Amino acid sequence: KPVKTEPKKSDDDICSSKEFDAATTVNEVTYLFRGEYYFTIDSNGIVERKGRKISNDFNGLPNNLNAAVTTREGITYFFKGDQFYQARGRRVESGPRPISSEFKNVPNNLDAAFLYTKDGLIYFIKNNRFIRYDFEGEELSVDDRFSSGFNFQPVGVRAAFNSKSNNFFFFDWYYYRV
Repeated sequence: KPVKTEPKKSDDDICSSKEFDAATTVNEVTYLFRGEYYFTIDSNGIVERKGRKISNDFNGLPNNLNAAVTTREGITYFFKGDQFYQARGRRVESGPRPISSEFKNVPNNLDAAFLYTKDGLIYFIKNNRFIRYDFEGEELSVDDRFSSGFNFQPVGVRAAFNSKSNNFFFFDWYYYRV
């Protein structure tokens, strides 16, 4: 009698899980980070299904990131624990450095970070709070809901990123587009 087996999914397959640690968009390419791998989605929506090792392409960047965000100037900040790294494209330029040294009042172990397409500001998410910053790293507000155009509780956000005209928020089993 034949035995039915499920195909084995590996960690470097984007379809092996719907969960991601961090996400950001750089030069119209979206990077999704999970564990020691990252996956890309190009500007045409083409998904690179097989992941690449973070350590192979982002020299000095740790695995299991908490959050990532890319500014309009093309600077990407990666966050892990109480540290952050700064990069341009895939080139890590500095880090690790304490989050508190650059981002006043931003907590450690972030849930997500993103650039909001409607106001161009950086938002950090931790538990049920949004922390809104301008590009100079100055805190503008801390709130449990967005005051910039939509209203939802950020509890359970695992990663967030922006595209040309939308923001995407990943939760455990679904995503939310704004």
